[in-house]
Amino acid sequence: MITNIKNIKIFPNGELPNDDYHGEAFADHVSGSQLCVIHNDCPAVLKYGENKESAALHFGIASHAAMLEPEMFDELFVRKIAKEDNDKYLTSDAAIKSFLKSAGVTGYSTKAWPELVIMALKCDANVKIFQLESILQEYDSIGKTLVRGEDYDQILIMRSTLFNDKSNAELFKDAQFEMSIVCEIEIDNIWHKIKIRPDIITRNCEVPDYKTTRDMCPEKFGNQAHNAGYWLKQAFVGDVLAAAYNQSFKMGLLAQGKSSPFITQLYWMTEQQLQIGREQYQFALKQHKICVDNDSWPAYFGGAVELVTPIYLAKRYGFESDEIEIKFEE
Repeated sequence: MITNIKNIKIFPNGELPNDDYHGEAFADHVSGSQLCVIHNDCPAVLKYGENKESAALHFGIASHAAMLEPEMFDELFVRKIAKEDNDKYLTSDAAIKSFLKSAGVTGYSTKAWPELVIMALKCDANVKIFQLESILQEYDSIGKTLVRGEDYDQILIMRSTLFNDKSNAELFKDAQFEMSIVCEIEIDNIWHKIKIRPDIITRNCEVPDYKTTRDMCPEKFGNQAHNAGYWLKQAFVGDVLAAAYNQSFKMGLLAQGKSSPFITQLYWMTEQQLQIGREQYQFALKQHKICVDNDSWPAYFGGAVELVTPIYLAKRYGFESDEIEIKFEE
């Protein structure tokens, strides 16, 4: 457990922008998500791995903002136009040529974009050319985040479903959203610089982390919660909050399905789950400290080892598992 805490800086919502939280100002403070990378992969992945841009990641960022910081979402996230929005959109060179032909224009057959666009606009200033409309929207949305139209529409429905649920409305009443804590904590006589940013802290000292999921089945989501590092991160956040405020917090996960009817389910975490998460984050913290002190970010083992047989396979075939606990040499 955390035995001491110092240099605490608490930032209410809006006082520490997301870019600053993740940027250079607190780059030497490790977060729960970074500890998950170390635990689930290795230090080398944290230090040298590429930030993977994916549709799922963009959806997660946008939906997270929509649910927890709706005013900011409405101001800084913009629905990206889609071809399906308007059946009058000209979506290809061939479509533009067909439009010019129907208008009686000649001399377009050997032309390419953007000459075709100029010819079409001269013919009809109100013509809707999808690629041009997209470029203009990007220019008008500088400093904002464009969200794929289908995703944006889905997020708004999810937000409505979330907030129209009376139990969620009660949970959010007078809650704090997206506050940040930056500090140093002591575990086993070792000090670590850390940072946390809990999604929600309710007036009753409950901390449900908002998560979207494709599978709301309790058993499957429970498995996802462990594999995705939610146990680790929530144990980490809960222990830091307890040390900072000298009181206990109830940790949980507020899950919402990503497909209709976009149902929500609040899960409170058990002490067993939090203890497993606690062991995971403390192990990862020790690894991180050694890596920082030695400026060395190794891969999994640093040498040849025996391939591990997963426990479930060993049991299936009647063997004792040779699964091993990886210790980080000090």
